[in-house]
Amino acid sequence: MVQFVDSPVTEIMELGYLIIDLQHSVAEVAEKVIHCADQPCPVDIPVVDRGIYLGLVSLREVLRQIIERSRDDLYYLAYFDPLTNLPNRALFNDRLEQACHRASRAEFCFALAFVDLDYFKQINDVHGHHIGDQVLQLVSQRLQASLRESDTVARLAGDEFVLILSNIRDATDIARITDNIRTNLLQAMPEGLETISLSASIGIALCPLDDTTPHGLMLKADAAMYEAKGLGRNRHALYSVDCRVPADLRQSLARHISKAVDYDELTLVYQPVISLQTNEIISVEALLRWRHPDLGLMMPSKFLALAESAGAMDHISNWVIASACQQQQRWVALGLPMLRVSVNLAPVHYRSEEFCDTVERVFSDHGVDPRHLEFEATEKMLKAETRQGLKNLTRLHELGVGIGVDDFGLGFCRLEHLRRLPVSHLKIDGSIVRNVHASRTSIALLQTITRIADHLQLRLIAEAVESRDEAECLLTHQCHVAQGHIFGQPQTGEQFEHWYRNVHPDLPLQ
Repeated sequence: MVQFVDSPVTEIMELGYLIIDLQHSVAEVAEKVIHCADQPCPVDIPVVDRGIYLGLVSLREVLRQIIERSRDDLYYLAYFDPLTNLPNRALFNDRLEQACHRASRAEFCFALAFVDLDYFKQINDVHGHHIGDQVLQLVSQRLQASLRESDTVARLAGDEFVLILSNIRDATDIARITDNIRTNLLQAMPEGLETISLSASIGIALCPLDDTTPHGLMLKADAAMYEAKGLGRNRHALYSVDCRVPADLRQSLARHISKAVDYDELTLVYQPVISLQTNEIISVEALLRWRHPDLGLMMPSKFLALAESAGAMDHISNWVIASACQQQQRWVALGLPMLRVSVNLAPVHYRSEEFCDTVERVFSDHGVDPRHLEFEATEKMLKAETRQGLKNLTRLHELGVGIGVDDFGLGFCRLEHLRRLPVSHLKIDGSIVRNVHASRTSIALLQTITRIADHLQLRLIAEAVESRDEAECLLTHQCHVAQGHIFGQPQTGEQFEHWYRNVHPDLPLQ
């Protein structure tokens, strides 16, 4: 705060070349002082506010405040993120080193958590980067509200946030904090952001259990975060040897996945969907696998997030659709009936203006009846309703393609929202199906979903059914269609043909 001294107004006229306006920034005042360096040096400088004279301040005081405030500004720029006001990478690294040092000297355990927003690239692509910046600011506020005073949250870059969770006693502490984060992120969005839904994949490494060095903890928390993404996003994963993928290997995989189609390394397997009443095979779901030349057969949870970050999902998804249609026609040529095939809809296709044209071209090239193909989009993806996404679903529906809602029951879609979509069936999430017969909560959820499906006149499918008890409970509560390993494992096209003939021995041999 400047300290004014009394002085006759006439002195201001003599120092007119150097007058400080309180509306000027520190940088502007400093520039003004520098530009007047060749003038006679005044002892006191007049100060005005919007043209109104306030008094004089000593040049020494002006210089002191310029130095102090510049030092504060430089410190802020060096250690804080200007968009979110959170600590940046430099300050976070310092705090992480301190936490590791304290953990090595005492019985002090902390968790390092990588937080990566799910589908943030889609928010930027659809709504623009100015909306993306607003979302990042909102996320920073909600993360801070989820943590304790002793914890640290920082923004590293883009949509990557990182946390130091101090004094962790056991997995319960971690679960409580991550539950708070998920709950806060899922809160209603403010005006202007209503169509955007937020969730995050969180990877966690513990010090000293998993590592005692900042670098090691960062690598392991990052690997656990990719594990959480691969398991379906909107969850946390603790580091374990199962998710130990070094950063350089991930980069290599991301580069390689872009060429996997051209190298003929991708393959589809097919899992039957069964009527619980008649045991009839109603349809099959096409599931993607990657035959990596060095790592062997890889599940989607290990590479889809990498493919998305590498910009390869469009190419891969187009290959999946064409390959599923080719396999369908091959089965028919071998004497199998025309089975309906379901394919997972990628987020990149949900928002693509060219997607429906591509699908029509595939139908024409392979002579496929659109009524025998279904696309399944996750409930969370459909909640992020966009004009292009709704347009794509409507056009697919008009072509005769079925539209299913995958992972249904996790609470993303509201009933009125679901009613607007051209949906043909709901697929109950496996977390609800698992041991459904032994859980009152799961049974209550199942009954609610059954009523929703009946009200909207939609088919209902339960996925990940693993036991007869689960199947009988589903049938009792009016869910008549299911898939799971108990009915049939995912199989290659040729394996599925032989399996189907064993189930239906009356089929003619080819």
